[in-house]
Amino acid sequence: MYYGDLLRSRQMPAQVGAARVGVPFAILVSFFDQAQNWPSWNSLFLSNGVTSYNLCDPFNAVAYSNAPRVFPPFPSNMTAPHFIDQHGFSDDGNTFAFGWIFQLLGDGTPSSLIVYGRHTFTLRRYVDESGTDSTLVESFEKVAGPQLDTQINRVAWTVAIQESLIDGVKGFSCLERVYVATGGLSLSAVQVTCDPFTP
Repeated sequence: MYYGDLLRSRQMPAQVGAARVGVPFAILVSFFDQAQNWPSWNSLFLSNGVTSYNLCDPFNAVAYSNAPRVFPPFPSNMTAPHFIDQHGFSDDGNTFAFGWIFQLLGDGTPSSLIVYGRHTFTLRRYVDESGTDSTLVESFEKVAGPQLDTQINRVAWTVAIQESLIDGVKGFSCLERVYVATGGLSLSAVQVTCDPFTP
């Protein structure tokens, strides 16, 4: 059970959003690939203590702002293991992806599965109509599992994942704003402009 089952699940639609970001690909990837800084520009992330990005590394030191309002509520002893399942460039160097899979487990054992899912950011080099180097960004997220067997929870998860998608688009828009204003993406400039960001 994982990616194939997730894609085939009809419990909720995948949330997919794309934006053209006016930041050169190399500059945007270099800044984006510092996950510990995501809370400075993407309000989905309350904190991110992840510093190792190898495939299959844990991606657990993350706190999110979009907890779904499910019924019954999540159990107090729930665990949420996350693992990096995609990180790096395509063979031609024009695409970069960072993705992770996750599970919510009621008591920490596989038999207590609540939901499972995947979130992936894909950045692609793009030369716009003026010949300027920019970046196409896509966010993909989907969740499936026993908790989504009820309508109320399907709606709750759809809303939560849509909030995640919107936070990502707003965050990349803010990074573009910083780049236009400063010609780069320094953490200090991003923090001043994007935390919080008012479009």
